[in-house]
Amino acid sequence: MELYESVMMDCIHLTFNEDFFEYFMQFPGVYGNGILVAEDAGKIVGFEIVSITHQRDIKIGSIIAFLAVDLDTGKSLLEQAEIYCMDQKVDSIIAVPPPQLSMIFDEKDWSKFEPSVLIAKGIKLASLLDAIISRRQHLKKLVGNKTIIISMEDEIIQICIRKGKLSAEKFEDEIKDNSIIEIDKRTFMKIILGQMNPIVEYIKGTYSIKNKNDLFMILRFLRGIELKDSIFTSIADRI
Repeated sequence: MELYESVMMDCIHLTFNEDFFEYFMQFPGVYGNGILVAEDAGKIVGFEIVSITHQRDIKIGSIIAFLAVDLDTGKSLLEQAEIYCMDQKVDSIIAVPPPQLSMIFDEKDWSKFEPSVLIAKGIKLASLLDAIISRRQHLKKLVGNKTIIISMEDEIIQICIRKGKLSAEKFEDEIKDNSIIEIDKRTFMKIILGQMNPIVEYIKGTYSIKNKNDLFMILRFLRGIELKDSIFTSIADRI
């Protein structure tokens, strides 16, 4: 089963066959429904392979192979990968797209983790953030008995101490007089991934903090959630 008879988007590529798929089927977290194929008039015009794994209590969907003959096919495949990952209830999705297809990810709310190497998208930011702060005791002391509310477009996260543990969870009640951060998801993910300095971005007005009494505490908290040691490095070993 040869996937391509011609050059893909004017770039040199390899011809893939059954052995290729059998090789990736041996990877952890790769199942039959995680191999997604796009067809046109009976010909395969693109495919992707998605692995679902756990790393440090975070469920991650990794797009470990991604190829398409054109951008429209790539967009359709990416949408299907996101649907598959959401059905699997992952916390975040990561991918290493070929350069000629990277613009597809740029059009969506994905964030570059390393330039031209790794792109990540947070699905359940509350779960991702909870996994980060639960391992950083200094953040518990920093927040103390206060409550931080992170308000994004379609998701509100509450950070506070519950049963002696600093935790993050979705917030669905009425927002009252708490320490409120109003920020968009792309900016928040870039802060987590270390691509943006929260202090600099606050000064620039990229996001806002409502309760100025807790300004410095919140800025220190945002600095403290940065992923200094990547939980995503294993994907680079698979490519």
